[in-house]
Amino acid sequence: MLESAGFIERELASMEAVQPYRQAIKKICDTFAGNWFDIRAELDEMSELQLPAYAPMTAVRVARIYKWLSEDLPALQGVVLTLDSAAKHDPACGAAHVLIAACAVNVLTVVSAVADAHANYVHGRSRETGC
Repeated sequence: MLESAGFIERELASMEAVQPYRQAIKKICDTFAGNWFDIRAELDEMSELQLPAYAPMTAVRVARIYKWLSEDLPALQGVVLTLDSAAKHDPACGAAHVLIAACAVNVLTVVSAVADAHANYVHGRSRETGC
């Protein structure tokens, strides 16, 4: 995610056609980059604490990570849809649309993996603890 945000920001500098959308793109990149640092800190702390796999605090932390990842997806979708619409009227916006959409897929891949991990955790915990 951090790599995608950095890549977008580097590529965006050469795309004059996206000027009206630049602020929204930068904001979403900054948000995901910030979330990435929070997530890394959370994972590092979990590693240091060496919590058992099915400890209640593990569930809380995994849910928090999923929330951080997913809470800004509507804003990301909004930027992708805005650029899609702009590209239909201004072909010069097409490159920005493809760039942001491809990076959005990368973000969704991470969110999906965390959602699967969370679901597996909940399912595994209920099997192990009967709860």
